[in-house]
Amino acid sequence: MNKEKLVPQLRFKGFEGEWEKNKLNNVAIVKDGTHESPRKVGEGYPLITSKNLKK
Repeated sequence: MNKEKLVPQLRFKGFEGEWEKNKLNNVAIVKDGTHESPRKVGEGYPLITSKNLKK
């Protein structure tokens, strides 16, 4: 049986190996924004909400 590898032609520095399929909620906290605001932290990725968007 021949398994097709999931390796893109274009690579970026620091990325190697095969791609992995994963669900977003396994790698990030996903909230709908109407029930509970996330707590403020001093590090990590910024939270972007609709109030941060402008024309």
